[in-house]
Amino acid sequence: MLLTQEQIKAIYDEAKGQLHKADPLPILQALNLNVIQVNPASYKLTLRNENHASAFISFKNNRWIFKDFGSGENGTIENIVMLVNRINYKDALTYCLSTLNQHEPIIQNSSTYPNLLQATYVYKSKVIRVSEPLAPSILTYLKSRNIIKVPPEFKAIEGVYYNKNNEPKKVFGVGILNDSEGGDIHFLKQVGSLKTMNLGAKDISFFKRENTSKIAIFESKMDYAAAYQSLDFIDVNVLVANSTSNIHKVLKLLQESSYNIITIFQQNDPQGRNFAHEIVKQANIKSFMYVQYNDDEEGLDVNDLLIKSTNIQERVTSHVYRRKSQHKK
Repeated sequence: MLLTQEQIKAIYDEAKGQLHKADPLPILQALNLNVIQVNPASYKLTLRNENHASAFISFKNNRWIFKDFGSGENGTIENIVMLVNRINYKDALTYCLSTLNQHEPIIQNSSTYPNLLQATYVYKSKVIRVSEPLAPSILTYLKSRNIIKVPPEFKAIEGVYYNKNNEPKKVFGVGILNDSEGGDIHFLKQVGSLKTMNLGAKDISFFKRENTSKIAIFESKMDYAAAYQSLDFIDVNVLVANSTSNIHKVLKLLQESSYNIITIFQQNDPQGRNFAHEIVKQANIKSFMYVQYNDDEEGLDVNDLLIKSTNIQERVTSHVYRRKSQHKK
């Protein structure tokens, strides 16, 4: 039986205290921070463009404590992730646990952290079989979401995950593979309170096209499938974040290549709007296109618009980002 959201939350709550006892080095390295070990119980960090590190994370009173003497920020490892990746606390906690899960020897050798081990079983999962999404049950499900044309990157995905008792459980759904050989799936029928699941490492999905400087950025796979119904992506690179917590990976990809035409298919909620805003701001994007929502469409996403029989192509509009200039009085 799949874990409910309530059970996952309970595991999160138990895991937080244990997370603060675990060595934060794998997480700091995953954030690409400049880290110097001062002693076995302390690291100093460079968080800004500065000559000397002004932030420290040290093991005190049985947990790792973060202090940034440059800005006055303090807290635990989640606060560092929130600061660097500009994400909320829930996504930062997820990032910490999933990052530690990619360093299993560290976790497995930490026999004093049983609750953290238990929490990582939620993420200890993988894709075991991939096939074309031709089954009538899949096509019926997609049709219920007004998705008739199936994007070529969509697959039928079977996976396995381990529940809180470390028992293997098989799952099946439709979705996309990510850049770390994992997958992001939608269940054909909601299981308890669960509609989706990430299998394997949590990562972006980048579908590269040749000889083009266009890119479309989506928050989720279903947003991509919805846009695919009325837009042509043959000569457009497609980037699916799979989670707003992957924004740092989105930014890294944008910084590695030059794109002249950028379209952001954001979701219409505070997290989605912040996701789009930070991409534009951090990647220094001057002009871009985005999805225009009406005043009464708060909380909707691109697939929700499609279900309302909205032509997504007609909602895409251009915008020029102008930074506020500083004027001396």
